[in-house]
Amino acid sequence: MLAPLVTIPLTLRYLGDERYGLWMAVTSLVGVLVFADFGLGNGVMSAVSRATGKEDTNEIRRIIASAYAILTSVAVLLLLIFQLAWPFIRWENVFNATTPPATGEARWVVLVVAVFFLVNIPLGLVQRVQLALQEGFYNNLWQCAASMLSLALVVLAVWLRVDLPVLVLAATGPLTIMAAANSWWLFRCRHPQYCPTFRDYERRVGSDLLRVGGQFFVLSLLLVLGMNLDNLLVAHFATLRDVPEFSVPARIAAIAHSVTGMVCLPLWTANGEALARGDWQWVRHTTRRMSLLCAVGAMVLGALLIVGGDLLLQVWIGTEFRAGMLLWSGFAAWIVLQAGISPYFMVLNATNTLRVQIVAFLAFLPVATILKILAIRYVGIAGIPWSGTAAYLALVIPLVLRACQRRWDIPGVSLGNGGIA
Repeated sequence: MLAPLVTIPLTLRYLGDERYGLWMAVTSLVGVLVFADFGLGNGVMSAVSRATGKEDTNEIRRIIASAYAILTSVAVLLLLIFQLAWPFIRWENVFNATTPPATGEARWVVLVVAVFFLVNIPLGLVQRVQLALQEGFYNNLWQCAASMLSLALVVLAVWLRVDLPVLVLAATGPLTIMAAANSWWLFRCRHPQYCPTFRDYERRVGSDLLRVGGQFFVLSLLLVLGMNLDNLLVAHFATLRDVPEFSVPARIAAIAHSVTGMVCLPLWTANGEALARGDWQWVRHTTRRMSLLCAVGAMVLGALLIVGGDLLLQVWIGTEFRAGMLLWSGFAAWIVLQAGISPYFMVLNATNTLRVQIVAFLAFLPVATILKILAIRYVGIAGIPWSGTAAYLALVIPLVLRACQRRWDIPGVSLGNGGIA
């Protein structure tokens, strides 16, 4: 989280508004492809956590091997499709680049970002496995190492005054390198009993993962479209030069949000293991307690953004950067809302209760997008987080809370003794 505090002002000053905006817009577009794993990563988290609760080592190995086989095939197929389509698309028009060198660099930036992203589809599975085993802290250590290496290479690239595609390569390459190293360490050193092999692939397990993953796939697509298209909306309904004015404060807000996210995410697999043992009482108590704690913590972070956000930008980026109270308070409201509801999502994910989430975000996506476009036109970019917050509060949160309550009230579940009656 600290690495962007160095890389963002450094690269923004070096690249200028349009080239930096191009980088952020390409990253947002390729980020939409996060659904390319067909939800298998999330399915693996749920399946492995339950198998861990049952202490079934062979099942864990079959799940991991089947997931790697499927995701590797998907990544190869998508790479082939991308390489066939890439030369025929005028990428400078896609991202509204109008001046050199951004117009000449657009296609190469897309190539670098897309290739590394697709290679990371199977490599990124190691993160899900570690989270499922409740050892996500190891993955965080590897990601810290990747951030440090990326930071060093970005500083070197700026010092050498390289072109934007090379700078993007320096920023993204270490993530792939460390993911590969983490995979080797996990399956060769830490947990060799889970090391996947071809003979561990099982069609039944693969089919189950695809069935559950298909629902996660749809949900992930809706989440990404609903929450990660803001930079593209700014680029097309405002200008490419306005993207940094929104994306830089948004990046700071994302760092604040990720603090609560890191706390909530382990609840997913902890819930899965607890439910495999029939302990609904622990799940209900922990969810409510964590919701309150996360919301209070997010309020503190949001207040700091409102009071000191512009001061941080002035010190960090320069005096010309001022987000304003309306934008910062919108981000603060969004952070608090997300933090308070996140533990409830972890219950639904652990129980594979996905249809209600899909319905909620099917309603949220068009409403939020329309509100954001209207906000850009009539209020400015400061209205974007407020639009998303209003749509989320009205359409998503009521359905999620009701679904969790129904899960807790399932007949046959005894919350008094924490077991299945």
